[in-house]
Amino acid sequence: MIKFRVLVFDNGSTLKDFIDDGDFIIIQGKDIKSDECSASKYSADAVIIDMSCFNKTDVFKYVADNSETYIFVVNADENLKYQIYECGAADVMTGLVDKIELSYKIHIAITKNKYKPKRYLIGDLMYEAETGTLLKDDRSIVLPTLQNKIFTLLLNGYYDNRIVKKDEVFTSMIDESSRIQNHIARLRYSLTYIKSRQVVIETIYGKGYKLLVIEK
Repeated sequence: MIKFRVLVFDNGSTLKDFIDDGDFIIIQGKDIKSDECSASKYSADAVIIDMSCFNKTDVFKYVADNSETYIFVVNADENLKYQIYECGAADVMTGLVDKIELSYKIHIAITKNKYKPKRYLIGDLMYEAETGTLLKDDRSIVLPTLQNKIFTLLLNGYYDNRIVKKDEVFTSMIDESSRIQNHIARLRYSLTYIKSRQVVIETIYGKGYKLLVIEK
C-alpha cells in the first residue's frame, strides 16, 4: 500500500516526532505562505499545522486554500478554534498534542473516504493507487494487479529516496525472479504509452530498481 503523506508545518520544531509512524511519510513544510507548499504540490494526504509557530491570518488562509485536504491544527488558540473550523480544518487541538490520538485521527480521516481514488502527482503524470491507473493529458492506462503492486513499491521507494531491491519485489509478489524484468519492461511500456517524459524506471545493476522523476 502507499504510505500516507503528511505535510507538517511547525517551523522546525519537534512536532514531526509526535507522528513517527511506519504508515506515514513526513514532509517538512518550509513556508506556509508560499504557493509551492500547497497540499496538492506534495500530493499530501493530510497536513498538520502547529499554530503556535505562525501568524493566525496565515494559518486561516492556508486552511481555507487547502481545505480539500485533511488539515489538523495543533497548539491552537482556544479563542480561535471555531474560526479555524470554519476555514475548513478537519480537526483543531488546543491542548497538549497526544501522539497516539493524532495518529488515529489522521488514519481515520484518510481511510473513511477510500471510495474516492487518491491521485498522486508524479512528474508529468497522475497515478491512482486504488485503481492502478496512470494518466497524462488525454491518455490513461490501467496497470494489471502485479504491475500496480510493483509500481506502488517503486513509488514508496521514490518518496523514501531509496532503491527497491530485487528480492523485495521477488519476496512480496512474484514467484520467479526472472519474471520481474518482464513486469518492469511492461511498466516502462505503459509510461511510454501515456507519453510521460519525466517518469522513468532506472535499473540499478546488482541492486534493484528506482523510480526517477526528471525535472523539466
